[in-house]
Amino acid sequence: MFDSTPIHLTRRWSQLLAAVPSRFDSMRVSDVCHARRRQQWLSSFSLDLLAVSPSALTLARLGIIVLGSVFFVLSTFFTRPWPFAVWVKAVFWVLGVAGITWGATKIFVLLHAHSLSPRVYYFLHVQQLVLLAVAFAALALFFISGEAYRGVQRWRDLRKKS
Repeated sequence: MFDSTPIHLTRRWSQLLAAVPSRFDSMRVSDVCHARRRQQWLSSFSLDLLAVSPSALTLARLGIIVLGSVFFVLSTFFTRPWPFAVWVKAVFWVLGVAGITWGATKIFVLLHAHSLSPRVYYFLHVQQLVLLAVAFAALALFFISGEAYRGVQRWRDLRKKS
């Protein structure tokens, strides 16, 4: 009832596949396993290097933003008398907190990106963008309102008087 001979198409494909030599035929199983382990080790090593060694531009940008934020916060405490409007103090505090938090988040993501889940990494990335936008908006508000110019004029007047 059933024929034990394989179908012609199957026989032809099996003959073709048997005739093609595999590149692993001459290798031992231990060599293949060793090559796989070495490949996995090298790929994890290269990913760790990328996660730990950011570019010089990234480090420079990080340093400029964090130091600028610290400067804006400290200027509200150490500038006597305060030549700007009162609202500028609050804006400088918001700018400083947003910039310092952005820097801390950026450092954390640079050092631990390989161990974060994609969801957490995306959340921290979006948080960085929001914090940077808040800091930029606060700085833009300071310059666009004209308070930067008026404050510098008041500061020059105070220097002339003293």
